[in-house]
Amino acid sequence: MQHASLNRFRTGLLALLLLCVTLPALAQNIPAPQADSSSSAAPAVEAPSLDDLNKQLDQIRQKVTVNANDDLLSSLRQAALQVQKQADNLIAQQAVDIEHLDDQLNILGPVQPDEAPSLTSQRKTLTTQKNALVSDERETNTLSQSARDLATQIFSLRRSLFDSQISTRTASPLSSAFWSTLIRPTDDDLGRLNRLLVDVRQVFDSALAPGNRVQFISVVLGALFIWVVVRRLLERLLIWAMIRWLPEGRLRRSALALAVGLSTILTITIATSLLRWGIVSNAVLSNDVVNLLDQVQTLITFCAFILGLGRALLMLSHASWRLPKIPDEIATAMGRFPAILALALMIIGTQERINSVIASSLALTVAVNGLTALAVSLVFFYALLRYRRTRRRFALERPAGFAGLIPFIVAVWVGLSLLALLSGYLTLAYFLAVKLLWVSVVASTAYLLIACFGDICETLLSPKQPGGMALGSALGLSTRHQAQASTVLAGIG
Repeated sequence: MQHASLNRFRTGLLALLLLCVTLPALAQNIPAPQADSSSSAAPAVEAPSLDDLNKQLDQIRQKVTVNANDDLLSSLRQAALQVQKQADNLIAQQAVDIEHLDDQLNILGPVQPDEAPSLTSQRKTLTTQKNALVSDERETNTLSQSARDLATQIFSLRRSLFDSQISTRTASPLSSAFWSTLIRPTDDDLGRLNRLLVDVRQVFDSALAPGNRVQFISVVLGALFIWVVVRRLLERLLIWAMIRWLPEGRLRRSALALAVGLSTILTITIATSLLRWGIVSNAVLSNDVVNLLDQVQTLITFCAFILGLGRALLMLSHASWRLPKIPDEIATAMGRFPAILALALMIIGTQERINSVIASSLALTVAVNGLTALAVSLVFFYALLRYRRTRRRFALERPAGFAGLIPFIVAVWVGLSLLALLSGYLTLAYFLAVKLLWVSVVASTAYLLIACFGDICETLLSPKQPGGMALGSALGLSTRHQAQASTVLAGIG
């Protein structure tokens, strides 16, 4: 009986370790676009020549202007670094070719007075080829350095643009000029937006064509099925597995939180990837549409991560599984916060991605950034207001330690963001709001993983737990040393 229980414990612990590894990986790794099956049989693409790289670098230089927004400059910098990387690869190949020609010349040896004309002609040909390669290598080195310098200049331009924007006052959301920029963009912005809308409309027309309609609608329904039904089934399956294979205690509780969060993140990500595949496989996409799809898919995954984290930490349906010491009243009051935040980011973030794709004007970019800062700040303000009212209504005590300072820190941060926003410093407000969002996500993820790691150490090493007792007897460890190791590892976590 003990052997069977130990096997169940080991199986459950292995499943939990897989959960711990998978959850942070989903936060960082976005699913790559599905490649066409025919592409695997296609021949390898030839490396670009020196002339091709020169043309690419010239095109990048032409797009670098003081009117370019930060997203465009970021993509241009990455393109310049890619040219530099390709140039370095070409230099390495040229060095190999030069070395090969040197070997052939060494085999021929120095010029002899009575050598055959064929040897003289061969030596002359090899020397000419070597000199041409040396000249090309010199030019490629210059190109690589130029690409590196251009990337550095773009970085400096981005920094200067950020410094100028963050210290520049524009129309605040209290003025009509702010909303006029959003409602009535410039003719150039409207032209770029209309071209993108035409491309998107063509994609959907192609996907809904008679030959593709059934497959595309099936993919959409399949994505909705995964999003709604499979998520619940997967969540119940993971919960059943954690209860079935893990012993009662803190480890089971943290494992259940991971299971709930992971099921939300995984199913939404898979559904989004399936929907993207349905669009790509049934239509011919322009570069702008592909770029927009990639960015929107990344945004959806991030919003799903926020939603999954919220469900894992609040545990509204199972209060006894909740990891943080949050009263039920406050958890219920905060239950809508992750979904509202994810929805707000999805709506406004999509507009940001569209501006990035069409390379919108600086005025429109700053206005949308201000709108993002306003939405994020108001959502956090709403959460703080709900928290304060609930605590007063039910006469709840303030949490002890650092947890009690978190609402105050968030309130100060939100206040600074709103103050900068209403004062017209939209870029500064956007910077503060994005940092608040990012710190919240990172801190919540770290808390969840650290709690899980500490519970694993305690369950695996503590002499009071069945797993710790089995490990101690197998390794011949004393109870005191086991307890010390459990405490140290849990403290490191």
